[in-house]
Amino acid sequence: MKLSCYFYYFLHYIFHFFINPFLKYGQRDYNSSYFVRKYLLISSKCTISDYPGFNNLILNYKGECNKIFKYKPNTNKDVVIFAYGYYNKKKDDYIYHMIPKVINSFRHSTPNARLVCLVQKKYEKNKVVDLLRKHKVEIYIKEGFDDWLIVNGRFPIMLKFLEENKGKINKVISADLNDVFAFNDVFATFSENELIANYVCFNYKNNSRCAYVATMNDNKVWFRKAFGPQLTEEIKRHNYKNICAGVIFGGYNKFYQLIKILSEGFDWKDKQKIKNFGYDESLLNKLYYYDKKLTKLLKPEGNSQRISFDDETLVSNSKGNILVFKSDGCSPVLVHKTIPRSWFYQSKLNDDL
Repeated sequence: MKLSCYFYYFLHYIFHFFINPFLKYGQRDYNSSYFVRKYLLISSKCTISDYPGFNNLILNYKGECNKIFKYKPNTNKDVVIFAYGYYNKKKDDYIYHMIPKVINSFRHSTPNARLVCLVQKKYEKNKVVDLLRKHKVEIYIKEGFDDWLIVNGRFPIMLKFLEENKGKINKVISADLNDVFAFNDVFATFSENELIANYVCFNYKNNSRCAYVATMNDNKVWFRKAFGPQLTEEIKRHNYKNICAGVIFGGYNKFYQLIKILSEGFDWKDKQKIKNFGYDESLLNKLYYYDKKLTKLLKPEGNSQRISFDDETLVSNSKGNILVFKSDGCSPVLVHKTIPRSWFYQSKLNDDL
C-alpha cells in the first residue's frame, strides 16, 4: 500500500476518534462514512483493484448465508424499475459508464425479471437512453413530467407504469440507476406481503450507527426547502432514522400503495420544489414519521444481508474479487453504494456521487 493511503487512514482515525465526539450523533456517523468514501476509498491513489466482473467474483451463500433465500426465484412477473433524467454532463458521463455494471449485475442475478427505466419525454433520444436500449432495458416514457427533476418525477411516472401493468407484476424493486448492484436473487429474499426500504445506516446488523432525518448537511437543506425551518427543527429533535429513497422493494399491491401516497404527497403546484434534489427522500421521511398509513405500510430496516447502504463492514481482498461482510463471511444480495470504490468509474465528480 502506498504511503499516501496510510496518510488517509491516519486522517480517518483522527476524525473518527477525536472530532466525531464533538458532533451530534446523526452528523457524526454520516460524516465519518462520508470522509471514508470521499477521501480514502474513492482516491485512485488508494485503490488497488479493478472491477473484476461477475464471472470472477467469489461470493459466499453457503450454509447460514443461504437462509436469506426463503421465497421463490425471480420470474417474468417481477420487475426492477430505474429512472433516468439529465442532471449535468459530468453526472451523465458517470451514469453512462456505470450502466453496464449495474444492468449486468441484475441480468446476472435476476435473469428472468423485467428491467425497466422510466424516462422523461425530452430525453428519449439521449445517449444514456440509447445505451439502456442496447442493454435490452425496457424504456417507459410518459409525457407531462418534463418540468420535474427525475428523482421526484419518477414517482408519478412509476404510478402510471404500475397502473398500466396491473395484473402483470408480482414483485417490484425501485433502484437508483448508477450505484445499486444485485449479487444474487433479491426477489427470493422477500414475499409479496412485504414492503422494505433501507435506513441510512453504516454497519451490518447494527442499527446504532445511522444517520437521522434533517441532521446531515445535505439532508437538512433538502428537508428545509421542502417543508420549511419549523418542521425541520421539530423532526430533528425526534432523532428519527433517515430512510433512503434509493432502493425500495415489495409486493405489487403494497408497492403501488406507497407510490400512490408519495405521488399525491408532492406539491405539484410548486414548480421549484419539484425541481429540488432530495424532495423525494424528504417527503418519504415526512410521510413515514407523520402519516400512520405509510407507517403501517412500509417497514424500513438497517443494513442486512439482503440490502445494505454504504456499509463500513463489507470487505474485499486486494484483487477485488471477494465480497463478504466481515462479521459472518456472508456475501450481500443487494447493495447501495456498498462496493469497493475502485469498481466505480473514476472521475472528478466525487461530490456528485
